[in-house]
Amino acid sequence: MTHAAHEDHKTGITALLSASYHFMMGRIIDDLAAAGHSDLSKTQLHLLSRIDGDGMTVGDLATRVQIPLQIVNNLVQMMTENDYLATERVGDDIQATSVQVADRGHAARRIIIESQQAVERDWATALGEESYESLRGRLRDLFDSTTHRQPAKTHK
Repeated sequence: MTHAAHEDHKTGITALLSASYHFMMGRIIDDLAAAGHSDLSKTQLHLLSRIDGDGMTVGDLATRVQIPLQIVNNLVQMMTENDYLATERVGDDIQATSVQVADRGHAARRIIIESQQAVERDWATALGEESYESLRGRLRDLFDSTTHRQPAKTHK
């Protein structure tokens, strides 16, 4: 079956990457919901997947995900109330609050990883292993070139 977007050779890479991202996120959200984690938003999933294993400060997390500190703090608070994260206040500075993944968060992260791996297996099957690995390598190069640049300005 031919899709109109495939017929247009001028489809921008942004649209191609976005469609792939939304497909992946849809699968993850469906799998999480089936396992009782329907209360996580895409933004919360983004935070959950970017927290270091040993935890990190809210300020470092906000910088890593390039989301304003106040929004990250609100999301962390909601995720703590829903037992996905645990926090420890360090002084009066909101940025210094330590954030760790709680047991429920670890369970959700396992589902996220399993869902991502399932989608990637499907893509490898659809494209062929060699083409998939080539695509993965080129996307890694793009990712590396993007992350070595100055961070984008975040909205304050």
